[in-house]
Amino acid sequence: LTDINIGIDSFYYFSPKLDLKMRACSFKEKSGMEVKEFSGPVSLDSTKVMLPALRFRTPYSVLTADFVMNLNTFANKNPGKIYLRMNGKFGKQDLMMFMSGMSPAFLRQWPNYPLIVRGSVTGNMNHIDFNELFIKLPTAFDVLANGYVANPMDINHIDTEVHLNAHTYNLGFATTFFDKNIMSQYRIPSGIGVMGRFRIKGKHYSADLVANEGSGTVHAKGQFDAASMTYQASLKANNLQIHHFIPHDSIYAFTGNIDIKGAGVAIMSKRTQINAKANISSFQYGHWNLDNMKANVIVYNGKVHADIDSDNPLLKGLISFDALLDTKNVQATVSADLGKADLHRLKLMSSPFTTSLCAHVDIASDLNDYFKVEGTISDMTIIGSVKTYRPTDVAMDIMTNRDSTRAKLYCGDYQMDMRSKGGYKWLLGCSERIIKEMTREFKEKTIDQAQVRKLLPQMNLMII
Repeated sequence: LTDINIGIDSFYYFSPKLDLKMRACSFKEKSGMEVKEFSGPVSLDSTKVMLPALRFRTPYSVLTADFVMNLNTFANKNPGKIYLRMNGKFGKQDLMMFMSGMSPAFLRQWPNYPLIVRGSVTGNMNHIDFNELFIKLPTAFDVLANGYVANPMDINHIDTEVHLNAHTYNLGFATTFFDKNIMSQYRIPSGIGVMGRFRIKGKHYSADLVANEGSGTVHAKGQFDAASMTYQASLKANNLQIHHFIPHDSIYAFTGNIDIKGAGVAIMSKRTQINAKANISSFQYGHWNLDNMKANVIVYNGKVHADIDSDNPLLKGLISFDALLDTKNVQATVSADLGKADLHRLKLMSSPFTTSLCAHVDIASDLNDYFKVEGTISDMTIIGSVKTYRPTDVAMDIMTNRDSTRAKLYCGDYQMDMRSKGGYKWLLGCSERIIKEMTREFKEKTIDQAQVRKLLPQMNLMII
């Protein structure tokens, strides 16, 4: 440090008070940040230190502050307090000195405007209050926060509450933290507003906020207890333009609500409990109109029950799912009562094709080698582009394990019975080897039936 000047207006002592006033203190570093001014009067007595008009200035930044600190602020019992009120503008040139480790893209895209910080902080290591804490970076964001932090040094007993009002604009510099390939698919639109309350008390977290983007709004409210792994959340969205965030996808406006309450997140655990409900009033995904859909999911004691109730041009009807969950033995039942399923609009068929049906299918699996699907499809009506068909009931029985595979299918007088050696993994391996051999023969312009026959699985197929 060079060019240090200290002027003392008065220095006098009368018991038990000491009053020291500093007229000015300024310094300039030969390298790094150039400080034009660092000055202000200082008062000191037996109980506190006061800097009522501290001023700090560089060619690009300026900070004014009022500072008062009790000398017993850091005492273990009955500590005093610190009071700080500040108003500052910090230029990009000075801020970049503290961001030298950031990526060149981040430094380049950081707005060329001063960062504005103002507000007041009062408290000690037991309790800190902050009021009208305002942070603004023009063209990027502004944040207004009020709240407190109690027990900040004890993570198990910390108690903090923050009331936040924030707005974002161009956050292009923030996207530099993520991979370019990922961010090429996403964007952060301008004009997002967030207003709400956040609370942390020990291991209990809660939030209640409202966010808006364009004409869309989202109201989110939830709480989470990390000690007991219990949670509760509700989300209500109105005309949320998801396409603004994922511009290269065909997801458009969403209106609906989601409510969830539970304990634990491991679905296969019997201790996990989840009760979730979703109601979609309006949702457009590509050519899919998913309006008027409801879903309920209940997970309790290793059991799952789910319902999907749909009433839109794509799907009209009810689909239910019940399951017993176990890491080695899963049993499930899927039932459906569909008044209409437009397979053409669902992009499952290339030409006009709608159907209505009732279905009941049982599924069992060890999630490894063993899978079994058994059930019936009845009351079918199939409407094509020219004709309407009403086939008889369809029954199926499909099973595969490590040693064998079978598939039976019955529909009226039509019957199919297939039996094969080996499980589905072995059959898939055979298919890959056959395709590889046929591709080789095609390239060499040869046909070797004997070689292909060796690769065929042992299978019996009967169709009547």
